[in-house]
Amino acid sequence: MSEKPAFVSPASLPWSETAYAGVRWKALHHDPVSGRSTLLLHLEPGASYPMHRHPEWEDYLVVEGGVTDEGAVREAGTYVHHPGGTAHRLYSERGCLLFVSLAAPVEILKE
Repeated sequence: MSEKPAFVSPASLPWSETAYAGVRWKALHHDPVSGRSTLLLHLEPGASYPMHRHPEWEDYLVVEGGVTDEGAVREAGTYVHHPGGTAHRLYSERGCLLFVSLAAPVEILKE
């Protein structure tokens, strides 16, 4: 086994701002060779993440709050899987925290 286990305390990591108001993230793990990453994504109340496409799969768990995805609010405790090729946007009316695993970086789409 060439890759070693990773043990991360998210509380010890700083939030990184995005180009989108009210959206920030913390990188928990990133493989620069494959592009796979695991992160926390936080949306403030009223924030949105623009339409984007996943060239490979995405999995996320709503840890806190609720997020609108595919036209419905996904509440805390909901697991979501998007297969490769999926395009969607996220919006959170009251704010949310997501635990996200991506097989590859997303492509932001022009609307």
